[in-house]
Amino acid sequence: MIRRPPRSTPSNSSAASDVYKRQHYSEHLIFHSPLRPGTKVRVKGEIVAILPHRAGTHMIMRLKAEDERGQPLFTEYIGGMMRGVHC
Repeated sequence: MIRRPPRSTPSNSSAASDVYKRQHYSEHLIFHSPLRPGTKVRVKGEIVAILPHRAGTHMIMRLKAEDERGQPLFTEYIGGMMRGVHC
């Protein structure tokens, strides 16, 4: 069982308690070619957008996967909501 730490206050605030403010928010996958068993995959990622949202900040990362020859396998856009964090 995972227990949530107490809410952050000046006396017990830490980066560990801030992880509970981040939530999976969006996801979009584009497959360029089939994934075959045994294929070695390399994934590179970058932050492509940081957007204000009424609940906090929506951050979008782009992950690009390629095989050992450098051929694209898939591109994923994954978004996280950082609740209570405003940009």
